[in-house]
Amino acid sequence: MGTTLGMADATQILVVEDEATQRAMLVDYLARQGFQAIGLADGAALRRTLPRNEANLVLRDLGLPGEDGHSLARSLREN
Repeated sequence: MGTTLGMADATQILVVEDEATQRAMLVDYLARQGFQAIGLADGAALRRTLPRNEANLVLRDLGLPGEDGHSLARSLREN
């Protein structure tokens, strides 16, 4: 049997997805599973959000406009 996390203990997941419907669906699903999920539209939004949030996981679309998901992953590893 799993443990229910309190909101302060919730794992934070950043969802980077340019399609608004898919982003909302993922954020809603993760929130219903007990995670604190934040939806972001692109790599620039991720870069603005990371310094203010201690994300445990970043889910990213590979086909993002501008900076793609592979480039974001490389940047996250380097920093």
